[in-house]
Amino acid sequence: MEPKKEELVLYGCGRQAEKFIRAYPDTTIVYCLDDTLHGRKFYDWPIYKPLDRVEDLRTKYTVVFTDNTSVYGRISREFQRAGLREFEHFIPHSLFRKKMALTWGNCHVEYVKNFLLYSGEFASCYGFYPKKKLWDMREEDFDMEIFRHCDLLICQHIRERNSLSETFSSANVESVLKEDCRIIKFPNLFGLPQFLFPQTDMEDMYVRSRGGIKWYRDRNVDSYLEGTDAVNLDELWERVQNVTYLEEELWEKYLLFCEKLTAREKQCNIHIMDYVMAHLGEEKLFLDVEHPSKGLLGEIGNRILEYLGYKRLDGSLVLPDVYAHEVFTYPFIKKAFHMKWKDGDLKADNQGEKLIPVYMDVREYLRQYCMIYKDEHRKSGESIPIYYSLLVEDPGNRMEWQAECTGGSIGGTTRQGRKCYALKVRLKQKGLGVEYRAFLYGHGWTNYVPSGHVCGMEEGGSYIQAVQMRLTGEEAVRCHIYYQVHCQRTGWSEQYQDGAKAGNAEGILRMEAIKIEVRMDVK
Repeated sequence: MEPKKEELVLYGCGRQAEKFIRAYPDTTIVYCLDDTLHGRKFYDWPIYKPLDRVEDLRTKYTVVFTDNTSVYGRISREFQRAGLREFEHFIPHSLFRKKMALTWGNCHVEYVKNFLLYSGEFASCYGFYPKKKLWDMREEDFDMEIFRHCDLLICQHIRERNSLSETFSSANVESVLKEDCRIIKFPNLFGLPQFLFPQTDMEDMYVRSRGGIKWYRDRNVDSYLEGTDAVNLDELWERVQNVTYLEEELWEKYLLFCEKLTAREKQCNIHIMDYVMAHLGEEKLFLDVEHPSKGLLGEIGNRILEYLGYKRLDGSLVLPDVYAHEVFTYPFIKKAFHMKWKDGDLKADNQGEKLIPVYMDVREYLRQYCMIYKDEHRKSGESIPIYYSLLVEDPGNRMEWQAECTGGSIGGTTRQGRKCYALKVRLKQKGLGVEYRAFLYGHGWTNYVPSGHVCGMEEGGSYIQAVQMRLTGEEAVRCHIYYQVHCQRTGWSEQYQDGAKAGNAEGILRMEAIKIEVRMDVK
């Protein structure tokens, strides 16, 4: 979007602002804004508190540097309450001198968005507005003013009667766009490929583990586990290899898949059926009953590029991970549909969903599934509760202890850019204790502290970058502690256990959240 004023103000003084300065050397920058660095200088420009310059900002054009949708939303609301208008007085940096693109859909369209940004032709023309993901939105988040500035809508077709509300349907979104907005729609594949995963229970879909980890329920494995107290992985593996289905029923589901996809494509200008038919036997096109693979989503992205008149991307590019609760495809299914591809590392794109972050072939998948099943059906007295709390920076740059979390839930915050300064963990189990330490910015590793003690700096100053945790006591030999941290810019780490280092001790990135669990393992 072209600036309406010559004088620019930069909101945010980090790496993105530095890249902007190099990319646009012809701009006239007068000063900078920053929530924490005010009073200093960024290169030769003074840095002020954002709301101290509101009157002057009416005659300037502010470029806001953050890719965090929550942070940008907060800044936008603060500016608008002060009388500044988005697109007239300020914009996100992604839209500077570019047309505005919006995505609309679930996790599929998020991957497609990231794919398109790898195209130099696309990225030089369009920037994406930083909005919440659809599944995080409520009706009050539906801002029609944003859609009126949209030049390109990339939309996963969503029917009027959907699980959210009619407000979020494709038809409603299209009705509020400006007249010259280009609309690109591709078919919604969510929930379609049931013929590939008949083991999935579509009514009671998930086996739930601690911390919100979701694995799809496998009715065949559940049936085996319900009939035994002692898990024999060799026996379970053999059972899975020999599961059979009625081929007539599988082909009926396949034909239903084709029928639904064909109907959905009639409402779209991007079609994918021909690719599915040609590649179903050669590559894993669907990771589970609701999520396509990188290959299929990448082909959708390339067809969008072609539709816009741009070159396709090379298929060998290593692109960002795709979100999914990946499962394996049964041998009988592969044989029935003449599939030649082999499973690799299951859940490789979502290491945080693994209970133990190791290479996951089908056997390891079954072992970890049994661990989840055992937790879900644990008898009273067998659970191992753990409690923890973080001292977190709040939006006013103050510090506050969060409410205590229970095992597996999220302590801290994500996508809000808040630092964590201290940590408390306690474990109430006879014969079992916990000790932990933290890597503090500018100070290094602390000493280990025992259950219930504060680890870190209650007075603030140095934030946590990484942690280590281990169990103590006579029962420690039968139990394990698992922890997963969310770090600045990198998101959720793999799940670590029993004293391993989790976080960013080698750099300067802050830890923002943590999930901790203690459990007995399945042998």
